[in-house]
Amino acid sequence: MNLTDYVKQVSLEDFGRPFIHQAQWNSRLRSTGGRFFPKDGHLDFNPKVYQELGLDVFRKIVRHELCHYHLYFQGKGYQHKDRDFKELLKEVDGLRYVPPLKTQSQSAYLVY
Repeated sequence: MNLTDYVKQVSLEDFGRPFIHQAQWNSRLRSTGGRFFPKDGHLDFNPKVYQELGLDVFRKIVRHELCHYHLYFQGKGYQHKDRDFKELLKEVDGLRYVPPLKTQSQSAYLVY
């Protein structure tokens, strides 16, 4: 899959707006499905989310990151705490949190 082309497709289909930057895989991401970089507009995605959870869940992660992306470039509230972000995320049916991955180690709690 060409990731940038896929993100462009999702952006047009689900937001009606173009995605004009780059999207790339970042296997160093551990606790998140993706990241938006306001400085240069690119998006990073965790390949394990796509591999383990499938295309349906991954598309919802893409929608989440595109919410940050489009709101930022519109000059609206693009952070998780902002009303604009919460409303748009709900409107496009994006995921707020990534479901746990099988390969993600569960941290053990030690009781002393």
